[in-house]
Amino acid sequence: HTGKGGMESAGSFSSAAQMKGLSIELVNQSKGVIEEVEKLKYACCLARKDVEATFKICTDDTSNLKIVKDGAMKEVEELKEANKELDKELEAQKEIVAELRKEMEGCKRELEDYKKNTITNCIKQINEQEEIIIALSLSLIHISEPTRRTPISYAVFCLKKKNKKN
Repeated sequence: HTGKGGMESAGSFSSAAQMKGLSIELVNQSKGVIEEVEKLKYACCLARKDVEATFKICTDDTSNLKIVKDGAMKEVEELKEANKELDKELEAQKEIVAELRKEMEGCKRELEDYKKNTITNCIKQINEQEEIIIALSLSLIHISEPTRRTPISYAVFCLKKKNKKN
């Protein structure tokens, strides 16, 4: 389609396709980040268990108790901080995913509008071509003289269906 409206529709379709591709790419990246967050949480859980086990073993050794306890508490605090950061990152990723879903809905609506416009334009073109085909199958055989020489007069056009020769 070479009309102005067709170019705009094609441009919208291209933008919609690009937005959809970008949205899919961002969703995939978000999934990867979420998986990494889950792995880090699991590692933190294991680290906490290690710290707790170490603390229990060292309670019998009073000379090392203070050192181990301080180290374990520091590690636990660091893990808590790490968890807080991971939680913040996870929330940010959830917001991104929500925004991407909104964008994808917009893309879907644009695509539906494009499809409707394309179908409507195709039907119009088919109808116009049918009218041209009908007009081309007729030939002019007579035009009458005007009925009178006044601002309003009438003439008659006679059309005859053309014979097809194979």
